[in-house]
Amino acid sequence: MSTKDGCETLGVTLRTLYRYIDTGDLPAYKMCRLIRLRRAEVEQFITNNKVQPGDISAGQAASNDRSWPWTPKAEREMRMRLDAFIAGYRSGAPVPCPLCGEVVTSGEVARHMVGHAALGWVVY
Repeated sequence: MSTKDGCETLGVTLRTLYRYIDTGDLPAYKMCRLIRLRRAEVEQFITNNKVQPGDISAGQAASNDRSWPWTPKAEREMRMRLDAFIAGYRSGAPVPCPLCGEVVTSGEVARHMVGHAALGWVVY
């Protein structure tokens, strides 16, 4: 099936479909410049991602505990922390994490952010 058909079957955007493919969650096949999917593997992907009773409410409760209260002031402060973090990372100097405040070196940033992701914090 084409990527367009895959998007329609899964009900996701093309970008999300490519993310599933890129992370290895959904097998895909490249034929010249075309990406193709097997219908059985798309259906298996859907089956593998079945939501169990209680999964959604538990996930929402956990994410609500760590929700970021958006206000214009909070956004400005977060932007300042992110800018300082990026500048420090580029210079190689240890900098405080904009999410938790822990001081990390440029070599520890990836490990540190994976730790946030493991806690359920969205890190892009």
